[in-house]
Amino acid sequence: MELTYSSIIKHIIDEFPQLIHEYRDEYEFARTEDGFITYMFFESIVREHFYKLVTCYCNEKDENTLTEIHRFSEFFENMAMSKDFDMQNLLIVGLFEGMKPVLHEFVVSTLGPESKKLFKLGLLSASKT
Repeated sequence: MELTYSSIIKHIIDEFPQLIHEYRDEYEFARTEDGFITYMFFESIVREHFYKLVTCYCNEKDENTLTEIHRFSEFFENMAMSKDFDMQNLLIVGLFEGMKPVLHEFVVSTLGPESKKLFKLGLLSASKT
């Protein structure tokens, strides 16, 4: 699946339709007449949901939650492999830069090789601000 910045919201909704139901208010807020505000959608819905899953797993060690984390990580790896710079930047800024340091080690353990590279770039970028 080739992901691009312009198609990312459609792909993530297709892959994780539960996001629309769990984050209805945020979903509606990120919508515009022309589509979605991509960074707002990604930060307020995708990042929050992923962090909630990670925190839940770290506290409860539930295998179903771990399976869902791996599904997201695979999706993030597909984003990281995109040739679209905006897609990679969305992953860095929308997910990695805002990550709580306490989650770093576990999250990195779930990422593929390309998304790990972008994660490191996100940490470097965040440390400069």
